[in-house]
Amino acid sequence: MALKDHPTLTLALRTAAGLVGVAAAGAAAVAGYRAHVRSSCKEFYERSTREFKLPGLGTGFDPQDVLYDEGSDQWLVSGYLGDRSWKGHCPVYKRTTHGQWVSLQVRRPDGTIDSGHGAGIAVAGPWAFLTTRTGALAFSAEALASAENGDVIDGDGYLNLFLMPAFLGVWDDALWVGEYHCPVLYETPDSHHLTCPDGTENPALALRFPLDTSAPYGVSAQPDLALSIPGAIQGMCAGRQGGLVLSQAAGIGEGHLLSYGAACLEPEGTILVAGTEVPLGFLDGRTLVDRLRMPPMGEGICRRAGRVWLANESCAGRYQVGRLFDGRYVRAVDI
Repeated sequence: MALKDHPTLTLALRTAAGLVGVAAAGAAAVAGYRAHVRSSCKEFYERSTREFKLPGLGTGFDPQDVLYDEGSDQWLVSGYLGDRSWKGHCPVYKRTTHGQWVSLQVRRPDGTIDSGHGAGIAVAGPWAFLTTRTGALAFSAEALASAENGDVIDGDGYLNLFLMPAFLGVWDDALWVGEYHCPVLYETPDSHHLTCPDGTENPALALRFPLDTSAPYGVSAQPDLALSIPGAIQGMCAGRQGGLVLSQAAGIGEGHLLSYGAACLEPEGTILVAGTEVPLGFLDGRTLVDRLRMPPMGEGICRRAGRVWLANESCAGRYQVGRLFDGRYVRAVDI
């Protein structure tokens, strides 16, 4: 009997053929995307090495920042739980000197467990800092260094940093903090949108707070420098010869590592921060010395041993796209 006389079988075969076609098209799209990222970011892979696998990726953890703490000789990774499996608690992972990862949490002064974004973590002398919505939660660096798996560290108090921090770092005797701008999704105050001397517009600010042992938590209450920075900045660290390096990323498109010369720190005006005039510098094309394209979803950075170490969130539980371009690992980059 002819196939046309079996309408049910005919429909099943056509449906199967359609599904095979869709699967093939999907596989081709995935392969094409992987090839595109690998090709467009070829220089990044040539100038970087895979260092260690990010912790917690199988638990819903979404890594946001990476830090090497010289005082304890340990690596730290902060972030949040994207699947809310711990009711939104914000864990910190620490790699001990034996190479083992342990997870811990920080308790706020009001007795609740911190449930922020974990966007940035820093250590300065006896204090460690974890970003909050308007500043940073301060807690003991010694307790952090000695913490074991499952420990909860008591926070002591807060730093008011005058903006919503997306990154945090300590170098050159100062604590640096900055905000993230993405149109519609993550807006910044209109007063932070500034036109640079080269004519480009920067929509965000970074602030530098001098370290001061006489101040609460060892950080001055007022910044001594503001920087007008580009949009979509996920992290910032010390650059070469007194400059800065910033990581820039948004969505699943390629990001960039931006390297600026030391001249970017020279004030060219002032800006009002919490009622005080603060010297203002600009990060624009005049001092940009290197712009390295990197794979999508790059996050926080730190400098160690002359290289920039980069975290990535593309293999967090709700994404997984990073499996196509080695996003499970911290990479060290020559920049």
